[in-house]
Amino acid sequence: MTELSRMPIFDIDTHYAEPADLWTSRAPSKYRDRVLHVRENDLNNQAWFLGNHEVGMIGPAVIRPDMSKELATYTLPRFSEMSRSATHAAERLAFMDSVGVGTQILYPNIIGFGAQRLMKVSDDVELRHWHVTAYNDALVDLQREGEGRLLPQAALPLWDIDASVKELERIRKMGLTGVAMSDKPGDFGQVLLGSDAWDPLFAACQDLGLPINFHIGSGESFDGDKEKWWLPDRTSRLPDRSLNGPLATFTAVSGFMQIAVDVMNLILTGVLEKFPKLNFVVVESGAGWLPFLIQGVEHNFKEMLSPAQRARFKREPKEMFIDQIYTSYWFENANCVDTFIREFGDSNLMFETDFPHPSSLYPDVREKAQETLGHHPVETQRKILYQNAERIYGIKVGTPKSTH
Repeated sequence: MTELSRMPIFDIDTHYAEPADLWTSRAPSKYRDRVLHVRENDLNNQAWFLGNHEVGMIGPAVIRPDMSKELATYTLPRFSEMSRSATHAAERLAFMDSVGVGTQILYPNIIGFGAQRLMKVSDDVELRHWHVTAYNDALVDLQREGEGRLLPQAALPLWDIDASVKELERIRKMGLTGVAMSDKPGDFGQVLLGSDAWDPLFAACQDLGLPINFHIGSGESFDGDKEKWWLPDRTSRLPDRSLNGPLATFTAVSGFMQIAVDVMNLILTGVLEKFPKLNFVVVESGAGWLPFLIQGVEHNFKEMLSPAQRARFKREPKEMFIDQIYTSYWFENANCVDTFIREFGDSNLMFETDFPHPSSLYPDVREKAQETLGHHPVETQRKILYQNAERIYGIKVGTPKSTH
């Protein structure tokens, strides 16, 4: 047995199918009938509601109780049809042990990957804010129940930057390890990220050692520019829960590519130079496209900036990317991973599974690690599978009780 086959994995992108009572069980009497809750929709599926407004599906999760994977759907329609590992800490740890995963980062589902759904479902700012704090309180409980091996990323009330800074300080004291932030707050009428107004939040994250995670799909639309090509029937999810497969594929891959804009803007707007110790993680977007992107930025950086503009930057774009932006891969082959390592080294690449979502790596976790890293030095294997994540999130990888 090789060291790689026994090596613990720090999985930096998985998801938490929030339990049906997450908010109702915590609601004070004045909010009891006004919070996010689960009930059946018109299709007799369970869904999340706020008042009479259907906010979204439960999940997404496609792993059944017997741990088989349902293909060609976004989610199973009822919690009883999902593996409890999508929601409950004990079952998630048992799954992780079965594939040798020591630690997982968890992202939200129903509130959006940057709490952006809460900006739309209610005009009551106090109620929105309560949903965020109640959610983060639930994450603290989940992290404790997960024995420190489950690291859910906090939400922020991004409609109020001062309140977001206070919530950052609170969640850091409670032991949470990072934040999931919308990369497009301008989509919701908020201040654009290039504005100095965000400086207090960026400074607080830098001072507190909290990475900012830009997960795909945290803007107004998860679907990309489908209206520019696809016919009027632009629905990815059909009424019987099956998928419009070609459009669903377009949607998924468009999400990966939208992150390219974030990487460029972080470099070119000067955010990274202003906050040189602040780490950003671009999540669920893959890694193979980044060598091309950074080469393109570097070429045009040299061609298009005047000496005065160039003087504002102390580092080249590639240096800034390597120093402060981190990414991960899951489905890509060895050629993509090798190209990334040749271009950038092995210090800002990590590994993910996207469990229990559709298109997740499950069940071939160990096989993918072997395929992509088996020919690399042990030092590189350790960095990508767990050491880089340990450094970013400030937590040592957990020890799985068994490995394949």
